[in-house]
Amino acid sequence: MTRWLAGRFAAKEAARKAAPGGAAALGWKDVVVRVPGDSEMDNATVLDMGNSLGGNGVLAAAQEGTSRRPEIVFLGGGEGRPDRLGQLSISHDGEYVVATVLAAG
Repeated sequence: MTRWLAGRFAAKEAARKAAPGGAAALGWKDVVVRVPGDSEMDNATVLDMGNSLGGNGVLAAAQEGTSRRPEIVFLGGGEGRPDRLGQLSISHDGEYVVATVLAAG
């Protein structure tokens, strides 16, 4: 569980820093980490649903990729709808986790 939480923290921190306006522009609940293809329904699973906005819009918008690589979903479209996607690279080694996010557009 500790490794999972460290990975989520690193991914969300990297996503917030990659967002337009920097980390101050997004809250922790405005960033969702997901792995496409993990769900039998909608071909996507939201791994972090700590936000109070639900996530139905995230699932509906997560159809395009077949890759199993984790992605970042920025919730900024109002009412918890996804505003954009970011590419996530994450690595674990012992006690350390590093994450990088590419947010284009």
